[in-house]
Amino acid sequence: MSPDPIPNPAQLLQRGRAFHETGNTSEAAACYRQILELQPDHADALHLLGLVELQRNDPKAAIVAIRKALAADDGRAVYYNSLGLVLTDLQQLQPAVEAFDRAIALDPALAEANNNRGLALRELGLWDEAVASFDRAIAITPNAAEPYNNRGMVLMDQGKLEEAMASFDLAYAIDSQYFGALWNKSLCLLLAGRWEEAWPLHEWRWKVTPPTRAFAEPLWLGAQSLRGKSILLHSEQGLGDTIQFARYIKLVADLGARTIVEVDRPLVTLIEAVAGVGRIIERGAPLPPFDFQCPLLSLPLAFKTTPANLPHAPSYLKASAVKTAYWARKLGPKGRPRIGVVWSGNPTHKNDRHRSIPLADFAHVFSEHFDFFSLQKDTRPSDQDALLRHPRLRHFGDSLESFLDSAALCDLMDLVISVDTSLAHLAGALGKSVWILLPSNPDWRWSLDGDRTPWYPSARLCRQQRPNDWAAVLRKVKADLSARFAAP
Repeated sequence: MSPDPIPNPAQLLQRGRAFHETGNTSEAAACYRQILELQPDHADALHLLGLVELQRNDPKAAIVAIRKALAADDGRAVYYNSLGLVLTDLQQLQPAVEAFDRAIALDPALAEANNNRGLALRELGLWDEAVASFDRAIAITPNAAEPYNNRGMVLMDQGKLEEAMASFDLAYAIDSQYFGALWNKSLCLLLAGRWEEAWPLHEWRWKVTPPTRAFAEPLWLGAQSLRGKSILLHSEQGLGDTIQFARYIKLVADLGARTIVEVDRPLVTLIEAVAGVGRIIERGAPLPPFDFQCPLLSLPLAFKTTPANLPHAPSYLKASAVKTAYWARKLGPKGRPRIGVVWSGNPTHKNDRHRSIPLADFAHVFSEHFDFFSLQKDTRPSDQDALLRHPRLRHFGDSLESFLDSAALCDLMDLVISVDTSLAHLAGALGKSVWILLPSNPDWRWSLDGDRTPWYPSARLCRQQRPNDWAAVLRKVKADLSARFAAP
């Protein structure tokens, strides 16, 4: 028998595309690499290999392959569109916009490039330009849901809530499977203070980001009696969300339930002391039997929460007395007012570019009239030089072993100043005086205006008036600090 013929590049490309479309990226990549062994400058194979690498969360490998594709053929709009996608993933946003511009110049009817350009511009805070890009994508493909959804997100960033919701409605009208539009509308309604309308729509988040596990036990949303029953209350999003919604645990226990509370490891020792917690479980550990289950962020729906009936005790977390005594000794005698500061959050957060502040900029609030203490454990490499330049800021790093240490240190402060991250929630839940610095497009929980929030009575909200303008916020914070602690 003669050996099977070696597939030619056209056959391999067809086979690779078929694997690619079914999500089998390993086999797809193998086909594309076979082509490149035969023809190292095969532009389509290089381009598609780059897309595979992007799907595998390796943007650096992706950009190498796509740039090679462009070197082989620089007249293909889709290649520049893909380059823009990779650059966006790498947070090289201005070069990404330029790549999308090149794609559009080559093919003005490429709706995808206009849509992706809008996403990059949104990340840059250039919201009017982003809306214009989405409008062009809509004009090209009026029956596509995604540009309407993305347009709604930017309108929400701009505080144009009614227009944003209309855009989300259009996205869902076009595609009844586009559940992201319903979830985004819920966030818009929350931002507008229309919580009763928002909470049911907020449950559509599970269609957008399906849970990583399925429970046989029924979901509890307030209908069934819990008296004598056990219920698993489990975290689902960030650490700050868990702290914020832990206030509901007592309400569940008050219904006669035995509560099992599952949270991420860093929060176990902190949350186990919350009123109503029956048993605490580290996320990922084996679970005991239970009758019902409910994610923490679904509890506002179960309790039909409105701004008027929100459970907001002055404090529902407490610092450990042992830890507080330890940190009091470590800090030594108190002289000037103590100000705890948090200038950055999790760098992987989707809005981190807008909510975190470089330490070199944040340092403008520092003054010789106060003692400043870093409440965050981790610092970014880009902040290291600024940390060395400001010896008045005491930073404890790995000495903060858990949130119990952070809570104790926070408890010893006269005031906490924090960007929108888990430490801001921690201070608020402890009932500490906290100033929360917010971007002009705040998260839904802080609403659009005002300097107070029903979530934390001890908090004051310090808002940007213009996108990316932290300088004005920090100048006011510095002036307000001096005024608050001025000698009588």
